[in-house]
Amino acid sequence: MMGIIDPVKSQIRMVDHNTNPVDAAWSADERTFVTMDEAGKIRWIDAINMKVIGESDLNTCRVGNGSLDWSPDGQLIAFGCHNDAIQLWDAYNRRKVADLAGHQTGGAPVLFVGFEPNRKRDVSERHEAWPRLVSACGSELIVWNIATRQPLARMRSGGQIFKAAWSPDGKWIAAAGYNRLAIYDAGSGQELTVNDIGRGDLGGTVHLSNNGKTLRLHHGATLLAWNADTGESTQRLTEFPSGASLASPNDQWLAVYDSQQEKDNLWIVDSETGLQHAALRCADTLAESMR
Repeated sequence: MMGIIDPVKSQIRMVDHNTNPVDAAWSADERTFVTMDEAGKIRWIDAINMKVIGESDLNTCRVGNGSLDWSPDGQLIAFGCHNDAIQLWDAYNRRKVADLAGHQTGGAPVLFVGFEPNRKRDVSERHEAWPRLVSACGSELIVWNIATRQPLARMRSGGQIFKAAWSPDGKWIAAAGYNRLAIYDAGSGQELTVNDIGRGDLGGTVHLSNNGKTLRLHHGATLLAWNADTGESTQRLTEFPSGASLASPNDQWLAVYDSQQEKDNLWIVDSETGLQHAALRCADTLAESMR
């Protein structure tokens, strides 16, 4: 099953998905979302009527613990797979248009792909260099020029990278691994700051506020926050569920999946205070976005 969370009403709208999705992403108009499962099956879902409206296969792209993202202009979808592989798909025609080859980890899964957020670009920037895409595979991040399908910058971490997030202005990227959260210059690839976060079970899920001022990391059973400008620690909440988490678009709520609980295993949490707003029943792992 697949669901859309309404944190205010404490409700989940479900759609019959047949298999468990490993990731999902929304179209720019928020009327459609796309999912993929471990076998590489892609499904397009009408978010209004909660019905599957199309299916495709990634074919040679094994997924496992892969990832996907929909570009902010609505034209492309990126899929991260095993064996260092990334596929770009035309979102309208629902077909593959390119492979991105650049990671050289010996076959590790691409655990994160994320398009640069929609923003007002400087007049000096070339249009063909946007939107950029960042991908995480093993201990390496690559920023891609989507027009040329070539890497623009490479960043290397001290260990496995699980999740990453763009700053709203596209100037830097935060990346979380087993025991560290690093911030990189998106243009040069230079490592700017590193925070030692201790070892956690899932490596962490990164959330960046819409105004770019607060960087949060849900790491193991702990929620950490920093001032993104100064690097100062602003929040440390413990005894959180140790599963995956997602932030609502208005930054007010976090949806946190508790893999240890059989009932009420989806928490809706106030992102500022950490107080639980609601507890819902969600049968499978959290792979959906809130709207």
